[in-house]
Amino acid sequence: MSRVVVSPVFVGRDEQLAALTAACHQSITEGATVALIAGEAGIGKSRMVEEFGRRLTDARAITGECLELGADGLPYAPFVAIVRRLVRELGAARVAALTPDDGQALAAWLPALGTPADGDGLAGKGRLFEEVLALFEGLAAEHPTVVVVEDLHWADPATRELFLFLARNLQRPGIMIVGTYRTEEAAPLRPLLSGLGRGARTYRLTLERFSRSEVGRQLSAIHGREADPATVTRIHQRSDGIPLFVEALDGAGDATPDSLRDLLLSGLTQLPDRCRSVLRAASAIGIKVPHALLTTAIGLDELALEEALRPLIERELLLVADDGYAFRHALIRGAVYEGLLPGERTRLHTRCAEALLADGSQPAELAAHWYAAGNPVKALAAAWEAAAAAARSYAYAEQLRMLERVLELWRPESGPQLGIDHATVLERAVDACLHAGEIKRGIELVSAALAELTPATAPERAAALLEIRGRLKLRTNTDGNDDLQAALRLLPADEPNVIRGRVLSILASVRLMYGDLAAAGPLAEETVRIGRLTGDRLVLARGLTSVASYRVASGDEQPWEPPIAEAAELAEQAGDIDLLMTITMNQCRLLAEFGQHEQCATAARHAIALGQRFGLERSRGAMLATHLAESQILLGHWRDARDVLLQALSVDPPVGYRAALLLLRGQLDTVEGDAEAAATALAEVESIVVGGPSPDMFLAIRIANACQLAAAQGDLGGSVQVLRQALSSHDMSTLEDPWRLLPVGARMLRDAGARNPDVADIRAEVRALVERLPARGPYLAARQAMALAELDGGDLSTWDTVVAQWRTLTQPYETAQSLARAAEAAIVAGDRPAAQTRLREAAEIAARLGAVPLAREIAALGSRGRLDRSGAESTAVPSESSEFGLTPRERDVLTLIAKGLSNRQIAQELFISPNTAGVHVSRILPKLGAASRTEAAAIAHRAGLDLR
Repeated sequence: MSRVVVSPVFVGRDEQLAALTAACHQSITEGATVALIAGEAGIGKSRMVEEFGRRLTDARAITGECLELGADGLPYAPFVAIVRRLVRELGAARVAALTPDDGQALAAWLPALGTPADGDGLAGKGRLFEEVLALFEGLAAEHPTVVVVEDLHWADPATRELFLFLARNLQRPGIMIVGTYRTEEAAPLRPLLSGLGRGARTYRLTLERFSRSEVGRQLSAIHGREADPATVTRIHQRSDGIPLFVEALDGAGDATPDSLRDLLLSGLTQLPDRCRSVLRAASAIGIKVPHALLTTAIGLDELALEEALRPLIERELLLVADDGYAFRHALIRGAVYEGLLPGERTRLHTRCAEALLADGSQPAELAAHWYAAGNPVKALAAAWEAAAAAARSYAYAEQLRMLERVLELWRPESGPQLGIDHATVLERAVDACLHAGEIKRGIELVSAALAELTPATAPERAAALLEIRGRLKLRTNTDGNDDLQAALRLLPADEPNVIRGRVLSILASVRLMYGDLAAAGPLAEETVRIGRLTGDRLVLARGLTSVASYRVASGDEQPWEPPIAEAAELAEQAGDIDLLMTITMNQCRLLAEFGQHEQCATAARHAIALGQRFGLERSRGAMLATHLAESQILLGHWRDARDVLLQALSVDPPVGYRAALLLLRGQLDTVEGDAEAAATALAEVESIVVGGPSPDMFLAIRIANACQLAAAQGDLGGSVQVLRQALSSHDMSTLEDPWRLLPVGARMLRDAGARNPDVADIRAEVRALVERLPARGPYLAARQAMALAELDGGDLSTWDTVVAQWRTLTQPYETAQSLARAAEAAIVAGDRPAAQTRLREAAEIAARLGAVPLAREIAALGSRGRLDRSGAESTAVPSESSEFGLTPRERDVLTLIAKGLSNRQIAQELFISPNTAGVHVSRILPKLGAASRTEAAAIAHRAGLDLR
């Protein structure tokens, strides 16, 4: 798809559009209204007015623009443009007829209206104003009209006077006046703004900067596909959420694009030299500019500095902050900074560094100034200190950035200068990568450090690095066993050793993951023994965590909760938040096996909050988000789950974690009936995994998702083929979580036909797996029971037992699936009342969840079974009180219908095809009982549906 520069989709601004719509409605029903739209340059005022005008159905909009010609520019320029357009559209005679003197006063603007009236001065101005007033009221009498005056900040005094006159004197219903202006250039408008007041007829709107998610939607619309999260974050930070800046920076490099630089610096040439000097000095300091530091950098006395600052503040190039000033936009600072001369840049940064050195409280800023001043020795020392300060504040990404600077500046003489060796810097950087979620870079740095360390002279340091590299590889689902075994060979096996304990704990976790209980048990116990003998709380915590998992996996009667609770307490006492979150991940997995999804969600939510507080949101926080989201999916809280997934994806987690999050999002898309979105998510997962270091990563859930998606698309044969290929190429018993796949596969085979000879071999293989694999805890037991019932074509009693298992676990989707199977069994048995009762409940659950494909299956079953319409079929689409049975995706579409968007625009907004959008619309209309899109929006509003 070709790239466009401007977003074809209008993003955000729902409240402001609603306010403008309300103002327009009031102008039609009660009398003229005035709306003022304020915002900084590039914020989207013109786009806002354009979108408002496009959505008008009961009024027409005419626009005139003020010209950037200064205070003595063309008088009345926007109103002249408006009258000229009216003459062009209606004809001069019709325009003249709408005024009291046949347009004689207006003829001074446009000779086409006739001979200008005699007179000048106040009398002439009065007649002119009255004719404009009469013209607009005449237009309003024929058809509601919105008059838009753009860029009032450039208006000449005459234009401002006329705007204020009209705003005060227009009374007739059917006319609305809209004005837009830049907040940073609003000084000439103060009398006008004051004169308009804040009455019931005046609407004042301020457009705010876009959030990160809104920037993401804007970029996605521009490119016609979901924007890369890292790109969204980078452009959001650089643009400060200004839509025009987003468009200018998209596809640009690190330098400010020329067109954008011209816009940012357009007002600087009018400033005195001293003001520009102060602004340049401020740009060298940074976005935030402490007053004391600016005074040192510029070298002016206080009074001279204040005199130079005042014009900068009045023009809002700089804003007053707590202890000084701040650039209104980071891009303004960048554009000014790019214009510094080399010698000027060195001088300013040196002055700043010397001032900060005396203060001693800002090592990161000090490092940046010494680096920019071209002093690598002092920059290196400051960066090393800044890295340590960042680590103490849990700012691991900043710690890594500073350590990368140290590595960049390192020279042979740097070791004696800092009192460390180069390998130590690499080790610290590796640790920062581990916590910041920079997995790939961490592996590279470990390799670099190992190249400098000789195992014979530094065996423990080399073993520790190998242990971390093994751990990093495991976080990408890559086999780290070679590194872990190499680490063990460097350590004494006959005496307790902390690093050995850490390695054994990881090996125990891996063996547990793959079901090798014979190896996992002894490894876990040995880790605990080493932890107790050495007194290392972290090794002991890791060992206890493995012991808890082993007890569950082996069916040990000893409770698993005490060791994991002790492990969490030890990690908390040691202040190791990363380990505490790892322990919580294991706790969540065990809670899920026992069907304790609420407890799992609570534990995950608490740990995610810790991760946000301690700088681990991208790493452990992202994986814990998968536990929270999956618990919410199983509990039927699908909207909450989607919010969790979107938030976790927005922080740009490592690719392996992103794949796990996308798998859950694709699963949600599938059960909600958005096959296109599900296919997109699954395709991205495959692009991450296939060809990567671990092609079997998340294999069971990937296969399950692919099977469900094919079935949802009506390709049952394709679903069976996916399952067949997976069984032929993989040993399902060795997968990380085969129970994610087996019930799904059994259901597909049931739908393919019990007597179908083409699937008999697969059915036998799946059945053998279902009977052989352990199903620990009530959650896996329910999955096993469901799979066996599907494979055996279970009777009503069997399915009722499965329903009871899912009810106990409070999993509504699986309950509805099983109820539908129970109803089917009841139909076969001839028990129509039992079938109707079960199918009705299944339909109600499916409608409440928004499970569209399941709802269709239930309705089809009711039709085949010829059940009474008072039963299941009548409840497949619930009443108005339950939001008409709209799915979450249909509610999204209805929201956009209410905004006046076409199918193509809806498709661009939601990243679906126009055909899919049309299908959603065709389903929405009958659910609402509406004959048209407009009627659908009106019904939804009357019913009080939340369409935000």
